[in-house]
Amino acid sequence: MVVLSAAIATKQGKTLVARQFVEMTRIRIEGLLSAFPKLIGSGKQHTYVETETVRYVYQPMESLFLLLITNKASNILEDLETLRLLSKVVQEWCQNVIDEDGVLKNAFDLVFAFDEVISMGYRESVSLPQIKTYCEMESHEEKLHQMIKISKMNEAKELAKKKMMEMDRRRAEVERQGGSGYGSGIGSNSGFGPSGGYGPSAGNYGQGGSNPTSSSGFGSSSQYNRPEPQTTPKTSSGRGPTEPALPTSKAPSKGMQLGAKNKKSDAMLSSLRSEGEALEVSPTRQPSDTSAPAPSATYNPLQGAVQVLIEEKLVVQLNRDGGVNNLEIKGDLYLTILDENKAKVAVRMQQGPNSGYQFKLHPNMNKQQWGEQSILGLRDPSRPYPVNNKTPVLKWRLQGKDEAMVPLMISCWPSPTAGGSTVNIEYELLNRDVELSEVSIFIPISNGQPPQVSQVDGLYKFRPKESQLEWRLASISSSNPSGSLEFSAPVDPASVFPVTVSFTAASSFCQLDVVDVSNIDDQQPVTYEVRKMIATEDYNIS
Repeated sequence: MVVLSAAIATKQGKTLVARQFVEMTRIRIEGLLSAFPKLIGSGKQHTYVETETVRYVYQPMESLFLLLITNKASNILEDLETLRLLSKVVQEWCQNVIDEDGVLKNAFDLVFAFDEVISMGYRESVSLPQIKTYCEMESHEEKLHQMIKISKMNEAKELAKKKMMEMDRRRAEVERQGGSGYGSGIGSNSGFGPSGGYGPSAGNYGQGGSNPTSSSGFGSSSQYNRPEPQTTPKTSSGRGPTEPALPTSKAPSKGMQLGAKNKKSDAMLSSLRSEGEALEVSPTRQPSDTSAPAPSATYNPLQGAVQVLIEEKLVVQLNRDGGVNNLEIKGDLYLTILDENKAKVAVRMQQGPNSGYQFKLHPNMNKQQWGEQSILGLRDPSRPYPVNNKTPVLKWRLQGKDEAMVPLMISCWPSPTAGGSTVNIEYELLNRDVELSEVSIFIPISNGQPPQVSQVDGLYKFRPKESQLEWRLASISSSNPSGSLEFSAPVDPASVFPVTVSFTAASSFCQLDVVDVSNIDDQQPVTYEVRKMIATEDYNIS
């Protein structure tokens, strides 16, 4: 069958939701949907209507119609099954309140759910619980990422709070020693008043005197407390010693100077810079010293100070008639130092009977320690590992044709039929101690037409753009060590090759484990975490 469109409309012909699965012009789909109310009869609960070009398969749902528009060559029984599944989807997403407002409120969710049921005009082999799972799209990795992100934000806030408290403490110490505060302000040494600022106490954030017009100024002091009032000499007008002198009509000898410097402020800035503070200065002033290194990322003590990653790539070429043409395992061991105080470490390893493996150590590592004691140590102990950097320290490789090393054996049996081929594919987990995750087996379908699947363990999905049938299994372990897929397709038996496989596993083929991690300087143990991963690089049957 080929579904052209799935829609929800009112009995008056108003379209609420319409999802097209093939390329159609807007004029055509609007014409098909507007013609539907004129074609249906009355008193029928579940039926279809045909025109010269299309077929309408519909179902009344309270005051609305759920309908499929298909071509006339489609299978009416499959159309009815698809319609029943879509009606369950609508009831589930609209919470059994199926009216115009409920459909419009959940329009986007319904469209996404329709896409899970129908792909490129063909129905997917899914159930309602699977559709709900796919639409929720909950991801453990995403949740973990959000938790780490929130943790880093909280750590950054705490660090900023500590920095502010430290700066306030240093500011108070400088002021007690006779400094005048942060920076040289706009009005230092000169300004609108005789004392060179906006008021008689120019250059502070507090009040400057009794004159209302000189209540604040952008001067050379950033102290938050109110400064002691400055006394001025008695003027000829008889003002008291604490009153500010009013500006005269005579123009000041020096106007406002942008970028004017204050010796005490410069001394305080130099003092802070010498202590490692990175200060931002106004563009009108001298630029601050930018040679200070940027602060490193904060280490989370809940994590291990050393992260060890053992990663292996698998290259397997199986023969369609049985046997192994080639098997290659390529492994890497990476160290990531999270705590800069633990950047000089030695990692003691334990090796199993790794016969046939070829190991290669990084040039900066101590080869004698590795050969005699299986310790990954630095050749130059004075040179620490880079912090927050994934550093490769060890590589290994194994190549052969031993079938016992193959984790997953795939057998493909295509048989010619009158209309094409019937294909049986079977998998078998040879190593029951390994659990494979995210397993996908891809079978090429040369003519691009969807095959008829008669039996499957797991899920399948036809990909018309890639002309592939994907057989998916969430995991393969000792609980499901074998499974099969059977389908029919109008293709030549030889065209179903090569079959490609992809999977991951949280383990390693090479028997290599971390015993302990210690600091080179004081031989104290260091916290660490180990992660192992296997991934396929090229795994096929041809």
